Amino acid sequence: MPKRCTLGHRMALDALRKRLPALYAARDAASRYDADGIHDMRVASRRLRSVLVAHKTQLKQKASDELLNRFKAITGGLGVARELDVTCALLEKKRSKMKGAPRTAATQVLGALRALRKSETQSVDAGVHLAAEERIEAAVRQLESESGKCKHCYLASAEEALEKRLALLDKRYALWQKTHSEEELHQVRIAFKHLRYHAEVFQPLYGQPMEDFIKKLKSAQEHLGAWNDARVLRDYVERLAHDLNGKASEGVAQLHSELDREADGLLDAFEASAEDLFNEESHARIRDLFADPSHTCCDRKKDE
Repeated sequence: MPKRCTLGHRMALDALRKRLPALYAARDAASRYDADGIHDMRVASRRLRSVLVAHKTQLKQKASDELLNRFKAITGGLGVARELDVTCALLEKKRSKMKGAPRTAATQVLGALRALRKSETQSVDAGVHLAAEERIEAAVRQLESESGKCKHCYLASAEEALEKRLALLDKRYALWQKTHSEEELHQVRIAFKHLRYHAEVFQPLYGQPMEDFIKKLKSAQEHLGAWNDARVLRDYVERLAHDLNGKASEGVAQLHSELDREADGLLDAFEASAEDLFNEESHARIRDLFADPSHTCCDRKKDE
């Protein structure tokens, strides 16, 4: 009979331990409502979530779910604040190059955005509180103490998890190409992120070829991220337009139009960068990569 695989449990715990310091390191800055600290904590929580999701079959469910729910709450609690930090910074940069009515409109929108951002302080406080090291470490120790044997080969599980994330990205991309809906493109962006985080989790199994794949994903993601930032700002401008007064009400249409054009240009850049990922030949190479880890499995050999 084949032995049970213990490689996944060990690598899951290694991945958690590797990523936890980034979460803890961001707490002080995030507690001061620093934009970079909030961003760093949110990214750290997402990466930790990916570790747990990717290792569902290798970790005990109760302790794993407790951690996963905590990390999800951190991500969610910081989400609106992070969005508004990015939106305010982007509008400040654009306003510096504006004149006349559009600049007045940008100034009034910026004031409204800052007020919205201030209202998110309690959510940020809650997210920071959930990142308390003591509670998280207790849950990780619980995972470490529990049996880490799995009847499934870890290398096969990794390939399956990566294939599922790639298939979901393909599905989202196909829906977007069919509908050209901004909501569908937003889902493409999320699917890209999930695939990249999973690729980062399993990178130790694959070495440099996976690093190269992650770089390609990042390149496409950068264009989508910039598109999303412009889209979110444009939508905030549209939402707040009816509250503007005086000269600002005259310039808001031009501001909105400029942001719409910028979003369209970034969308074109994404489509060009995505061509190398969404074709049959590229997908064959990606699947070959997923099926060919450089790491050997732990003890899935039959007893002799």
